[in-house]
Amino acid sequence: MTDNISYTSFSTSDLKWFSKKSGDYNPIHINKEEARRLVSGEIIVPGMFLLLRALNFASEFTKNKISSIIVSFHNAALVDTKLKIIFRKKNLNGLLNINSINENIASIKVTYTDEVFKNSIHKRNSPVIKLKKNSFEELEGKFGSSIVYLSKDLKREFRKLVNSKQLNVISSLMTFSRIVGMEVPGLNSLFVGLNVKFSDNFKKKIYWKVVRHTNIRSLIILNVLGNGVEGQLKTIYRNTPILQPDIESIYKIHRSSELINKTALIIGGSRGLGEYSAKIIASKGAHVLITYYNGKKDANNIKNEIIKKGLKCDIYEMNVLKPDKILNKLKRKGFLITDLYYFASPKIKSSRKSNLNMLLFNQYNLVYVEAFEELIKKMYKLNFKSFRVFYPSTIYIDENPLIFKEYIKAKIKAERKMKSIKTEYRINDIFIPRLPKLFTDQNPYLSFQEIEKNRKIFLEYLFAYNQIEKKKYVK
Repeated sequence: MTDNISYTSFSTSDLKWFSKKSGDYNPIHINKEEARRLVSGEIIVPGMFLLLRALNFASEFTKNKISSIIVSFHNAALVDTKLKIIFRKKNLNGLLNINSINENIASIKVTYTDEVFKNSIHKRNSPVIKLKKNSFEELEGKFGSSIVYLSKDLKREFRKLVNSKQLNVISSLMTFSRIVGMEVPGLNSLFVGLNVKFSDNFKKKIYWKVVRHTNIRSLIILNVLGNGVEGQLKTIYRNTPILQPDIESIYKIHRSSELINKTALIIGGSRGLGEYSAKIIASKGAHVLITYYNGKKDANNIKNEIIKKGLKCDIYEMNVLKPDKILNKLKRKGFLITDLYYFASPKIKSSRKSNLNMLLFNQYNLVYVEAFEELIKKMYKLNFKSFRVFYPSTIYIDENPLIFKEYIKAKIKAERKMKSIKTEYRINDIFIPRLPKLFTDQNPYLSFQEIEKNRKIFLEYLFAYNQIEKKKYVK
């Protein structure tokens, strides 16, 4: 079989176009602020859009029509990422693989036929429907139907499929995207595969039913029938964003004036450990300055929570790779920063390859080492003096799980770098605790016992850094 190869990528405007045509407005595909707290940490390409673009490419090399498709999605395709599509065909069987630089994204098996299937459906964009927010328990045995629509201007993306009269494939796959992304599971969905066959048995609706629903970490399978297509869709129920304790519960336990003379700059304070730390430190009297990158809404909510309790908080948008603008603003406002907390982090990903994934390592290194040093350098240049640093590292360095080798290597490099940074920029102290896994969007599957134990460890480190007597507060 000869390999036919194409390179492609998906822009945010591409994804908005697909949302409008398919009716799949799930925020994981179009909302950068919400996507940052989900499983990917970034906007991801809808699986059916990825599949359709690959099938459109494959149709350049065959006059046959698609009879069946089997797809497995192995990893998410991120927006603006270069992808390689490989197509091989032998007789009436086709194989497609979609890869990024370091990962296999999808494997696709296609069978072809000489038949031509009609497509008599509603030729207009899908109307906007309400995004369902089903709990996992509500999905058991759930069933329903979705009307099939087909936009008139699909040649922008799927010219070959349109010209070869395979509108049944386009309309069905777009409807699948809407079913999974908007209906079931809906908001908390992630498409992981499908196995479908096409025929001439047309109805203007696709009927669906959940036929497999065991536990929250396992596959959810839907049977689908209608619009000349029959088979199964495979999806999973992804985690909802992790909520940190609210200011009321934190203030009740940690209220004091021990940090009344402190001004804490918290880099990455709009969620996760940064948010939790900001609420604790503010409850002890410090003026907290929270930075965020994409999380403006979250940062505003935290600020409002803290201020409502009569505590002090300001928020600032900041790219850790370009800190000048915000640091200059803080200097003009006369802030005397006493403490710097550095929680900036890309999404922590596993890598099961034996060799080091240099792309992933460089992403970590950029944030954990290079961006941090640049931040300190700019603060030193602006004459911020006598501040201390809380820089969290990871217990993974001691435990050495092989699937996080890139993350570990970057954190080890960061720990070593801290020594020279402390000396060169005359920092009073850099505290580098190796933290256990904590209950954040990065670690959503911890047990209640792990959450309580590890949060207590974190508080011990936080209070030790701030020279607070931990036994009075750790519960």
